[in-house]
Amino acid sequence: MEQRYLTVSALNNYLKAKLDQDVHLQKIFLQGEISNLKLHSSGHYYFTLKDEKSRINAVMFSSYVQKLKIRLENGMKVLIVGSISVYVAAGNFQLYVYHVEPDGIGNLYIQFEQLKKKLYNEGLFEDTHKKRIPLYPQEIGIITAYPSAALEDILRTLHNRFPLVKVKLFPTLVQGESAYQNIIRCLKQADSLGLDVLILARGGGSLEDLWNFNNEELVRTIYHCQTPIISGVGHEVDTTLTDYVADLRAATPTAAATAAVPDLNELLMQNDATMDYLQTLMMHQLENTKTKLVHLSQHPCLKEPQRMITKQQEKLGMHTLFLKQQMSLVLKHYRYQLSQLDQKIVPMTQQFIQKQYYTIEQQTQQMQYALVQKMNTEKQHFGQLLEQLQLLSPLNILKRGYAIVETNGHVVDSVLQVKPHDEIAIRLSDGTIKATVKE
Repeated sequence: MEQRYLTVSALNNYLKAKLDQDVHLQKIFLQGEISNLKLHSSGHYYFTLKDEKSRINAVMFSSYVQKLKIRLENGMKVLIVGSISVYVAAGNFQLYVYHVEPDGIGNLYIQFEQLKKKLYNEGLFEDTHKKRIPLYPQEIGIITAYPSAALEDILRTLHNRFPLVKVKLFPTLVQGESAYQNIIRCLKQADSLGLDVLILARGGGSLEDLWNFNNEELVRTIYHCQTPIISGVGHEVDTTLTDYVADLRAATPTAAATAAVPDLNELLMQNDATMDYLQTLMMHQLENTKTKLVHLSQHPCLKEPQRMITKQQEKLGMHTLFLKQQMSLVLKHYRYQLSQLDQKIVPMTQQFIQKQYYTIEQQTQQMQYALVQKMNTEKQHFGQLLEQLQLLSPLNILKRGYAIVETNGHVVDSVLQVKPHDEIAIRLSDGTIKATVKE
């Protein structure tokens, strides 16, 4: 019998068809722990679902990932709805996941913790962003359900503690799928009115009942409000994200109202105590002032002013006499010092003058000697220059028999410069001869 050989692709396709036809594998419910979690750039999740003894590869496509309300993490125990099939290209037997929810802990609680961590890391819960609640508010806004037990508790507490405050109510839904949107609208409206403080409140309930107060958009709206906000949501054991972002968290709506206003009765009691203290202080001050006034009225300067004036005049006379005596002593001392200086200065002055005379006489002799030396040197130099000048003088040449011929004041140095009958002057060393040119 001839054997038929299958291709790998044919085998994988056959196995996939078999698994896909099994209705029990098209929708299975698995319990396990996530490991090797990877988020692909396409948006798909790839991970391994395991228990204590076995494991299976799993994939969750991006279309299902977008519907997740929790963020998957390694080590998370989950309940999964999916199907079993074969990935033909690789021949892998794997789980295709459609839905994931936490196992052993509520889905809403996981969402709560993950959103709380995200907002905390962004700094929305930092104390540095929280605004101070005013001590004596004039107008308060209340954002809660109407009618409700929480509203009645708040109004009763405000009236009992501080009936002077004005209250503005912003009725809103506090439960339901989109109640948070109504709360956000009321918050924005109240924040725009310039009220002193806002109270956001509702009564207690389950985590599902309070879930609108964990909405991310609502939390961010509270963070950006300019009006101080007190959160009084639920009972003491209830905690919502609005409690973390609000400027003040109160355990209950009643506690929120208590934190929003002072107790008028306590203020009046403090005022009475302060008035009593001020009156006591004023009486004490008056008694002290009276005592001082009596003491001053007994002072001699007030009882016998002329006697005091006379006494002061006597003191003035004594001080004047003392000052005159001191001035006389000081003048005598300075006169004595001056006479001592005169005795020292006169001899020193004469000695100084004599010394200066002697110095001037020496300098005069030195200058005269230097002047004579200078004149002799200049005479000698002048004689040398004169001898040099005589050597160069044309008169010396004339003494050796030479003559200088001139005509009309000009020296004749060529026969071509004169003609017959011209008058010429012949200059010798001892005089000049007038002559006429013959030829």
